[in-house]
Amino acid sequence: MAIMSLLACKKTTTPVVSKTDAYIFGQYGGFCYQCDHYYLVRNGQVFEDSTTAGLTFFATPLADSNYTLLKPLIDSLPAYLTDRPNTNYTCAPCADQPIYYIAAISGNDTTKWNIDAMSTTPAAVYQYALQVANALQRVHH
Repeated sequence: MAIMSLLACKKTTTPVVSKTDAYIFGQYGGFCYQCDHYYLVRNGQVFEDSTTAGLTFFATPLADSNYTLLKPLIDSLPAYLTDRPNTNYTCAPCADQPIYYIAAISGNDTTKWNIDAMSTTPAAVYQYALQVANALQRVHH
């Protein structure tokens, strides 16, 4: 009976982003009013956030070149983050700098991370934050 109980409780682990339908990459914070911007990446297309008060995206995708800029962020999402879903690596009051928002959407489930590029951020996250910052700057301008 005890063996059956142990077998019934076998835990299976599935990576958080293994069946991801879409991603959101964005930035917010700092001392800049209305400087928040977010991008939805879905089905090889990028959609820009249409408001400064929530995540509502325009129906028309941006140019294909923007997908080329954001796709590496999906491919290089660190295991350090995926192993720690819904985690914040930020120090908002420490400096006037943006916080980067990353979300992986699978059906009705969303896994989110908030990261910044402070020296106190774990090394794997810090390097990824710099990559996100660079990509978002190139898409936004």
